[in-house]
Amino acid sequence: GGDMTRSTDKLLADIERFIVENDMSATAFGEAVMNHRHLVRRLRSGCSVTLDTADRIRAFMSEGKPRRAPSKGNGGHRVAA
Repeated sequence: GGDMTRSTDKLLADIERFIVENDMSATAFGEAVMNHRHLVRRLRSGCSVTLDTADRIRAFMSEGKPRRAPSKGNGGHRVAA
């Protein structure tokens, strides 16, 4: 299915942007999301992921940056510590 490949390409592009913006390595990203260091490397080499894995990746990215206390729906405003 060409659809799966296209969605994997889009997912990978989103991941690449996310790790650059958050100054993360690909292995750190994979480990944080799936406890799987080679997740991004596999995507880059053309492997597709399951829908469940893709959902977990997207959820991780939509929650914003890692290594921070989770902020529940504050619209992205910075809260003074």
